[in-house]
Amino acid sequence: MPITPQAAALVYRRPPGGGAVECVIVTANSGGWTIPKGLIDPGKSPRQMAEIEALEEAGVIGKAEVEPIGRYSYEKWGGRCEVEVFLVPLDRELDRWAEQATRERRWATLEEAAGLMKYDTLASLLREVGARFARGERL
Repeated sequence: MPITPQAAALVYRRPPGGGAVECVIVTANSGGWTIPKGLIDPGKSPRQMAEIEALEEAGVIGKAEVEPIGRYSYEKWGGRCEVEVFLVPLDRELDRWAEQATRERRWATLEEAAGLMKYDTLASLLREVGARFARGERL
């Protein structure tokens, strides 16, 4: 079974006035919700691709953490996609972006986002990260 590496961005913000950390989610091409992710372009690192996908798919800009926060996998294209997920603190949110016409963007708490995810493995990772933020861990 072929393995396809991908990179994803878990872009987050702390809402003004407090409350649970929120992350950006986008509609997936195959339906449902996901976080920005994609194939790794030649000459780019997974970390760079996470930032690029966040900009292209969700119109959000931030600097990805050096190491991935986690990984998940799913079946597609007759093989398995293995996705490295990078935390990306939000720097800017654009009003217009590359895939605006084909994707919806919204903000959700990590728990809410987990309930909307297509893949259980990604949902579990979002819940784990949400719990770590709630405990005040530095991520």
